[in-house]
Amino acid sequence: MNATQEANSLVVNHLPGQTWNWLKMNDARVAVEASAVPLEAQMDVPKGLSKGQSLAPVGGGMGPDYDRWIQQNAAPQVFQTAEGQKVVQPLKLTYALNGGATGAVACQIDAKADSRLTVIMDFAGQPEGQPGTAAFSTKLHIASGAAVTLVQIHRSGAGQRILNDVGAVLEDGARFDVLHLIMDGSHTYVGCQADLKGDQSYFNADVAYLVQNEDLLDTNYVALHHGKKTESRITSAGVLRDRAQKLFRGTIDFKKGAAGSVGNEKEDVMLMDDTVVNKTIPLILCAEEDVEGNHGATIGKLDDALLFYMESRGMDADEIYEMIAKSKLEAASRLIPDQAVREDVQAYIEAHQVQKK
Repeated sequence: MNATQEANSLVVNHLPGQTWNWLKMNDARVAVEASAVPLEAQMDVPKGLSKGQSLAPVGGGMGPDYDRWIQQNAAPQVFQTAEGQKVVQPLKLTYALNGGATGAVACQIDAKADSRLTVIMDFAGQPEGQPGTAAFSTKLHIASGAAVTLVQIHRSGAGQRILNDVGAVLEDGARFDVLHLIMDGSHTYVGCQADLKGDQSYFNADVAYLVQNEDLLDTNYVALHHGKKTESRITSAGVLRDRAQKLFRGTIDFKKGAAGSVGNEKEDVMLMDDTVVNKTIPLILCAEEDVEGNHGATIGKLDDALLFYMESRGMDADEIYEMIAKSKLEAASRLIPDQAVREDVQAYIEAHQVQKK
């Protein structure tokens, strides 16, 4: 392989603990252009939020290959809170995806001690947009006692390939909540890693998705527990239909010294067609004895008793499945902490996402 080919081939969403290679779940291989153009955001910056200096390197769920590629193609835009600052209005970044040349974005959040901030990023495809690739990197440092909520909305439309990486380092008592609402996109790769470095830090990830047609969703969520009495929660719920494919990797990694820590992950997948491909690999790694890790999954079709109950009230099976599929996205949309954005997303779900066969 020559240098050019190496630059165009990335290994992403690498599983922290390897499984059988023949399962093809240890990582994903993504071909990208060697260079990309910066994507500009329409910004709504709340008063008092300032620009900051670039963060020290922060690992993300997509991995080092992706980090290097982003660094070569996008200068980070850094937002910084002041110590103790409670930013009431969210920082809103909207990216209009028109396709064409590969686009890249690097965003960094430096949340100082005891501050509060919500960030809403909207990856929005355009009606006349061309097929293309858009790549995002969001890195955060959340200082002691600070809390950041990150909402990322994927509604790029058919034909768009999205690469989305998130990485956060949390100090003592810090909190990081992330909501990923993934509604469309031809091929979507999402990586998210939270390093619970500080004692009593907290990471919560809510993921909701609908994957349909012949689309692909490949994800990698990692909670690294370093500090004592840290807590993580990863919840993924979604719907697969048509010939869609989905791979969920969820890792809770208890490092030596993370005594008293708790990690929970849960997945709920509804399969609407026999032709979908669903892969799940939960992983709990443990180098510390005094910890608690839990994993649960519900994968398949609707419970027969529930289906019978709803059919007895006049609904046919197709209507029931469509209603349940829609409800999964709408439930996640209610977590968006901004009314205008929430209503806009719910209107999008109503108009675009649930298509009765």
